[in-house]
Amino acid sequence: MSYGEKLVGCKIKVWWPMDQKYYEGLVDSFDLSTMKHKILYDDGDEEILNLMGEDWELVNDAMLLDGVHVWA
Repeated sequence: MSYGEKLVGCKIKVWWPMDQKYYEGLVDSFDLSTMKHKILYDDGDEEILNLMGEDWELVNDAMLLDGVHVWA
């Protein structure tokens, strides 16, 4: 399931397998043509990802999308 623009402005954490840990960041934008989100990580890094292929989750359980928790 793709949440597209609904994730823009949400705080998420993305699993980095090589580091064996999650990194937190803000979903800054979504490109409908590529189906990718731009993530601004708390440490200053930026990444453009197709979240459908990533292990990620919302940081704050209070942030729900249409009442559904997001677990990719």
